[in-house]
Amino acid sequence: MLIFRHLNIQIKLNTLYDNFIANVTHELKSPLSSIQLYLETLNSRDVPEEKKKEFYVLMMRDAERLKNLVNSILEIASMDKKKFYKDFEVYKADETIKKIILESAEQFQLKQSAIRFSGDAGCDILLDRNSIKTVFDNLVDNSIKYSIAPLEIMIKFKRNTKKTEIEFSDNGIGIPNEEIKKIFQKFHRIYDKDIPNVKGTGLGLYVVREIIKNHKGKVFAFSEGKGKGSRFKIELPIYTEKKKSVKGNKKDFKNE
Repeated sequence: MLIFRHLNIQIKLNTLYDNFIANVTHELKSPLSSIQLYLETLNSRDVPEEKKKEFYVLMMRDAERLKNLVNSILEIASMDKKKFYKDFEVYKADETIKKIILESAEQFQLKQSAIRFSGDAGCDILLDRNSIKTVFDNLVDNSIKYSIAPLEIMIKFKRNTKKTEIEFSDNGIGIPNEEIKKIFQKFHRIYDKDIPNVKGTGLGLYVVREIIKNHKGKVFAFSEGKGKGSRFKIELPIYTEKKKSVKGNKKDFKNE
């Protein structure tokens, strides 16, 4: 019976891995094919100047997609090998997170008017900025993928004596109750008949959770049901040391 159980687990893992390879292959080929087509057009035709500018913007967008995918895969590799050699520095919570989210919005060609900020943290936090950028890249990307109506993203800050909270919510299709506990699992993807063509690797939210854990924080997912949007609450410890710059392993800092 035990052998049968292990066999079933192995078959499931192999299936997940095969699906992951297929999804990654598609995610890599799609922007590469797009970039190649634009370059071939620019090379073989007399393209008007305005059209050239449009092509350059589209190629930059596809290049960003490739970079994000590669960064996610590299993050996964370092997590699996327990390598957390990150550069942590002290940042103002509100100011820095706002900048990061607006950078992500620009990267995905999302208008700033689609994002609303509220609340106040008013504290320092210790971050690896590049990793936290990956967190919000993934959350913004998911919001875009899983939205039908014009997208609205709401960011709310608050704090208590030991931690600051960043609440990231959208008006997308929501998360089914049975999926809430699974969405941070590696390779897990939500399929919805209303948005059948959503592509992905199933790594985004797993990467989000692991990065936040590496910052000694927590992330939770909520949804009131189908069509009612998604909400992610990120908790990060408040930095209280006088030392204003820490580099290296996460054990180098202390918080309350």
